[in-house]
Amino acid sequence: MDLLRDPQFRLRNVPKDRFQEALAARRAWREGKSAGRLPAAYTLWGAPGTCSLGAMVRDAETAVRARIAAYNHQFAHCPDSDWLPVYDLAYLGEGMIPSMFDAVQYVVEHNPPYTEGRVMQDLARDLPALPKRIDPNTDGWGPILREHLRLAIEATEGQAFIPVCDHQSPYGIASKLISNEALILAMFDTPELVHELMAICTQATIDTIEAMRAWVGNDATFVLNHVDPSPDGGLILWDDFISVLSPELHREFCLPYNQQLYDRYGRGHLHTCGPNFPHYLDAVLAHDIRSIDIIIMRDMSKTRADVLQLHERACAAGVSLHGSLTTCDTNLTSPKSPKVAADDDLVAAMAQGNRLFWTEGGNAESVPDWRARVKRINQRLFG
Repeated sequence: MDLLRDPQFRLRNVPKDRFQEALAARRAWREGKSAGRLPAAYTLWGAPGTCSLGAMVRDAETAVRARIAAYNHQFAHCPDSDWLPVYDLAYLGEGMIPSMFDAVQYVVEHNPPYTEGRVMQDLARDLPALPKRIDPNTDGWGPILREHLRLAIEATEGQAFIPVCDHQSPYGIASKLISNEALILAMFDTPELVHELMAICTQATIDTIEAMRAWVGNDATFVLNHVDPSPDGGLILWDDFISVLSPELHREFCLPYNQQLYDRYGRGHLHTCGPNFPHYLDAVLAHDIRSIDIIIMRDMSKTRADVLQLHERACAAGVSLHGSLTTCDTNLTSPKSPKVAADDDLVAAMAQGNRLFWTEGGNAESVPDWRARVKRINQRLFG
């Protein structure tokens, strides 16, 4: 079906003027300057027409319909936050680039796809057979990605940002081609082969980004960083393995390749999460970046003390923070663990230094309370 001919799946009531204000707030945030108010985005849950992630992966039209329904729900009930319509491709999973090296992707219903098994078991034995370059036009899930992009562009008619897929970091890609344990051992046994693999993964990231840029064909809507979707927002990397490497190993085997991508595409955002915060924060802040996630955790928790310490360290490094201030003293990811919404004192403390982009989410009924909170906090911070 031609989505453009189905009025149910067209963007409605798009607050374009508000988007320019949201982009300006992001610009001030990334530069550590005052926007005259607290940059804050509220994401609505429970849009009609939602479906499982597995259904979205299996059918591009189903995915586009679900995204359009979510955008229209957001515009109808909360058009006045700094939320922006970014066609998030995370539902296709972290294995997009590994799939182009023949890594098998396993589709499940309620999570993004997993990479099943590994294409290499022993780096010394198997690396020579690994392709040195991939072609996203023909390899792995590249054609699937292209079809999802085609329908997204058609349906949103240039009114939504089209971001890069979840390409991970070079090390994240490598860990889906060979086990993380084997990769770490190879750092000691055959470090030159690890560097060779990392260079291949870095080039694969570049090839994927450039293929997507060509597919989208519009630099006004194609963005490299969904957190800061603007031409000067830089690149996003997802480097979740920072927490399992020592800062020394990360500096030797990961940082040079991450930085190569930031140097090519612009200083942007670094996502990471994992246990033992703040053990690996030095490795995070060693990057020449503009922003990181607040979701950095200790022992799979995110305490009030954690986020305040993260704020102090990030501000000292000139790095901005993005994310929710909901805290949890036990296990952030468990539905049974008690979550504590940020009080006004915590938000105000985290807003010092103009380095906070505050994000929260909820249903449509909770929007008035969120608006009142933002107004109250802004009066406290800016008078």
